[in-house]
Amino acid sequence: MNSLEKSILKTIAFADVFDYPLTLTEIYKWLFKPKKINGRYPSLFDIKKELENSKDLDKKLSGKEGFFYLKGRRSIVFL
Repeated sequence: MNSLEKSILKTIAFADVFDYPLTLTEIYKWLFKPKKINGRYPSLFDIKKELENSKDLDKKLSGKEGFFYLKGRRSIVFL
């Protein structure tokens, strides 16, 4: 798992403690200790790309209706 994947997972796991699923924008806004990638901090596009393509994150996260949350925690999405 690369550093961006770890940051995304930690961000979502923290929000999960409060039963709060996050949108892509919220993940970007509250990203846990982002590290520079190629001399710059991760962009919204970088985070979106990781969420769509990462096999490691796919094993641990789910998404529905624009919200991201830990696997098995779909009940925190009230839509």
